[in-house]
Amino acid sequence: MSVEVTGSTVPRRQLGRYLRELRNRQRLTIRAAAGQLEWSEAKMWRIETGQTSLRSFDVEAHVQDLRRAPADLTEALMGLAKETKGARAGGRPTAT
Repeated sequence: MSVEVTGSTVPRRQLGRYLRELRNRQRLTIRAAAGQLEWSEAKMWRIETGQTSLRSFDVEAHVQDLRRAPADLTEALMGLAKETKGARAGGRPTAT
């Protein structure tokens, strides 16, 4: 696996870490947050551990509705979500 492909997981993991920190600040469990978003707990866990990515509009809904984050932070996290879509396995760029 090339360094370029491996490096592409950094934005995903970083986004997940920020989302987990925001959830913890709201004192929400994964179960409670998943229930509010109508997602499975497994999906929440995969997002927060950087194993899967989110679309920017999902991040916007997730952060504003569930975590009540300021607009500037929401914008930054949406940008990070867009970065997670930049490359997939094999180093091929994805359509945006």
